[in-house]
Amino acid sequence: MHSTLLAADALRDKGDDDAAAKRLDQAARVSTGDVRAAVARAVRALGRRETASPALRLGDAPELAPLTAAIGACLRCAAWSDLVTARLRLRRAEVKS
Repeated sequence: MHSTLLAADALRDKGDDDAAAKRLDQAARVSTGDVRAAVARAVRALGRRETASPALRLGDAPELAPLTAAIGACLRCAAWSDLVTARLRLRRAEVKS
């Protein structure tokens, strides 16, 4: 598991994001209860604003429950941020017209 995660990091650092994502997916399938792969996949999806990504849907393993709650909180914050941004754009458009 550890070597797979390191390989994913190395691939991402080289700019091969697709290959890095495949390694992370592979790591998540191999060790469903290991939070390291789940965290790496979730961070990648959240960083890309991929709110419907399968990486944000975790298994039922008890050790993943806190991570599931944290992902839910991040998604709610992202939705709130999108709402605020939309309102600001609307206000700017109203001011210009």
